[in-house]
Amino acid sequence: MIRIADMLQVMNSNDTGGKPIPFSFTTVSCNLKAQTGGQRLSYENAYLLAGGNSSKSSKKNPRNWINVTRTIKVPTKSRPITVHALLITEFNGEKTYI
Repeated sequence: MIRIADMLQVMNSNDTGGKPIPFSFTTVSCNLKAQTGGQRLSYENAYLLAGGNSSKSSKKNPRNWINVTRTIKVPTKSRPITVHALLITEFNGEKTYI
């Protein structure tokens, strides 16, 4: 088992070349506005995007650290996804806990 705080440290780590280290995770979908979710979603070879929003014209601040969310790039998706860290149930094959 891995603590969520330790999981976030692993997500933030880089290799010796400065590139983010890929990881796998399973999360549960949740949309409070539409009151939908509950599907388990698994992703492989994902990595954390550094710097938040990449568009200089956008003024929206994702506030990832305050909201406990992370912007993650998944190879099977064309756009980055935002994942709430507390909804991640498995990280690199280990169950997560608070």
